[in-house]
Amino acid sequence: MSVIRNPIITWPDGFEGIYHPSPIEHPVVTKLKSLNYYVKQEKDGLHIIKCPFNKDPFFEHDEHDVAFYYENSRINPCGWFSCRKCDCHKTPHLFYERIGVHQHEILNRSLILTVPGFLEEILDCCEQELARRGVIFQRGGKIVRVGVDSRTGEIKITELFAEEIHRILSFSSCFLKPTSNKDKWDYCDLPPNYSNSLYKGRKYQHLYELRGIAMQPFLRPDGSLITKPGFDQDTGIFSHFKEHDAFFPPAEPTKKDAEYSLQRIMSLLTEFDFKSDDDESAAIAGILTAAIRPSLSHAPMFHCNAPQISSGKTYLMKCIAAFATPFSVASSEFPRSEEECRKQLFALLRKAPPVIFFDNVTFDIRRYPSLCSILTDENFSSRILGQSDTSVVSTNTLILSNGNNVLPVEDMVRRTITITLHPTCEIAATKHYNNNLLDEIRENRAHFVSLALTMIRAWIVAGKPIKKVEPIGTYGDWSNYCRQVLLWLGLPDPAKSLINALETDPDRVILGRLLHAWYDLFGNQSVMLRYVIENANEAMEEVLMEINGGRSSLNRWSLGNWISRHAGQIVDGLRFERDDSIKLSAQAWRVTSI
Repeated sequence: MSVIRNPIITWPDGFEGIYHPSPIEHPVVTKLKSLNYYVKQEKDGLHIIKCPFNKDPFFEHDEHDVAFYYENSRINPCGWFSCRKCDCHKTPHLFYERIGVHQHEILNRSLILTVPGFLEEILDCCEQELARRGVIFQRGGKIVRVGVDSRTGEIKITELFAEEIHRILSFSSCFLKPTSNKDKWDYCDLPPNYSNSLYKGRKYQHLYELRGIAMQPFLRPDGSLITKPGFDQDTGIFSHFKEHDAFFPPAEPTKKDAEYSLQRIMSLLTEFDFKSDDDESAAIAGILTAAIRPSLSHAPMFHCNAPQISSGKTYLMKCIAAFATPFSVASSEFPRSEEECRKQLFALLRKAPPVIFFDNVTFDIRRYPSLCSILTDENFSSRILGQSDTSVVSTNTLILSNGNNVLPVEDMVRRTITITLHPTCEIAATKHYNNNLLDEIRENRAHFVSLALTMIRAWIVAGKPIKKVEPIGTYGDWSNYCRQVLLWLGLPDPAKSLINALETDPDRVILGRLLHAWYDLFGNQSVMLRYVIENANEAMEEVLMEINGGRSSLNRWSLGNWISRHAGQIVDGLRFERDDSIKLSAQAWRVTSI
């Protein structure tokens, strides 16, 4: 029901263009202040005012004889007015008419003119209006909204379809259409083609790109700490936490503060049976990674390995995940094919989860191109299921996994930090844990996260001291904030498992054996692959059989493809190089000494 008798309005003086955003202060409150009727704000949405219908020049209000103005809301879209002093019983309609406000001012809505022939400009205005909501963004070429589940308190990212976009715009804006009088405008409903066009759009100029979700304070690239929840435009991260519940590290933490924080975090892990100190250091690096994952462009995957069931693998991974999110993390089955991997990871990443957790992996962690890309690239592109369109999403999430006697292989070796547990009892399932560690972390999560942040901030304040270790390609920022911090505090290298795995990777071992066998037979001469197979000695035949999965027959095409995938890799100072000077259809290779 309209709150103004005549819906036709005049475009307000001083307004230009086809879009007038709603002001920060409610227009009715502004009008009351200009007429000297305003007294004060009682609480959010409720204001104490002087009654505009009282004509007594000697009228003075007191705390018991006042008028009230209630702003509009979803429950009461027209607002309300009441007066105790005059007992005038005026309707809201008469109140608004008395002070002289328009319908869009009563509703505190923006104005958008639907001028024929200006569809692109009107869509631009509608997009600006969505962006002003503060919780609507673009992600993967789609319009999404960040919300909080009222039942669980968990943050959710939902895609907005055309109907929902239409509803939001209709609630936040008043749309006007021209009348026969060029200076007058009439209220109208939002034409459906506008919301449909916004939904089908692929590029948005005003909606910020949502890159990830942080459930705690996090670091900007310059090392400064984000302490206010909400969206940070510089990083594209939306943080959700209660300021009064959050613990923040000292402004200038010292190394002593960092050492105390480290000891406190290490005390959480005393009941886990780590194989070595390197594995304990890797677990702490996982905790630091979880605490600041939104701040890192890339981060390796963390995998927990153990020789038997019930060794605490899942429990440790859930404890690490608790530093990234206060909510339980749903486990996923590790994919069995590249196609399944791409679909599964893309569907998960569209929701911007803080953690993706592969629980109880039963086979070696394979080199799926999709998984490799997610661990080394900031964005991931894939086709939307059921559509022909492709979409791009941020990969800002922590990936965890575990399994019994399961390890990363091939290209996953350099992308994975492995934590190994070795239970000291014969039947690990019977081991008794004295403390409920996971509940303790979740109940005091803000405190424990602040300890992790204190360690990193102290390293930054100390001038970012760097200890010389073997570099890890792609993960430079992670190596600084999560590896160098622990080295600075005297712990073993948390990436030792990765370095060792690279040296003992079965694929690398086979490559090394083939290089040596080839060099022993042919030196650095260029050789045709057919000739290599025909003249292979016992050592060479053994390696070729391993390359062929234990089968004795190996043709030159299979061997050529395998060598091509490993060309340029150096093992023991040797590497394969293709000889392009030989202009033949068959491939010729040589082994060179570096």
